[in-house]
Amino acid sequence: MRIQCPSHISPPIYSSKRDSTDLSRLELYIGQYNILTFSTKLMKWFNFYQDKSLQWRWRLKDGNGAVVADSGEGYNDRKDCEKGAALFTTLGPNAPERKVSGTEESGNGPEWEYFEDRADEWRWRFQAKNNKILADSSEGYSSEYNVKRAIQNVKSLLREIGNQNSSGNNGGGYIPPSQGGSTGGGRFA
Repeated sequence: MRIQCPSHISPPIYSSKRDSTDLSRLELYIGQYNILTFSTKLMKWFNFYQDKSLQWRWRLKDGNGAVVADSGEGYNDRKDCEKGAALFTTLGPNAPERKVSGTEESGNGPEWEYFEDRADEWRWRFQAKNNKILADSSEGYSSEYNVKRAIQNVKSLLREIGNQNSSGNNGGGYIPPSQGGSTGGGRFA
């Protein structure tokens, strides 16, 4: 949308209430007047970023902006990172869950594995069919019940993102490439 400003009013200024990397609340100003405030708090999305070693990673955020999952590894290329998130979105909602111990080998994926770590916290990870970890929990949980509940919440979030994509509402999820198959140029919003 284009906004025409009278010549005596300064052009629109976009600002964030917190810092330039926090887009949870955006405001549009014309001169001193705030004409629009936009909150992304109700959006669910993948956030892509480069870490200190310039590897691409993703975080999955819920409607409150909390990180509920992150990539299990760094990627050299952003497109590969996007494909990993898309694969998680596709495979995650219906994959089975399995409790594992520290010495147990990975299953035949895709599957959710949950386990107790050395600090006595419960964590989960999601692996693809090739046993490569695509995602893991962004935090530890105090009990087996809580980690299983967290898995259900992430599954539900992935279903919601997948449904938004199939209905044409990008909602921050994956939009498949229009051509070129799995090597095409899909996009995350």
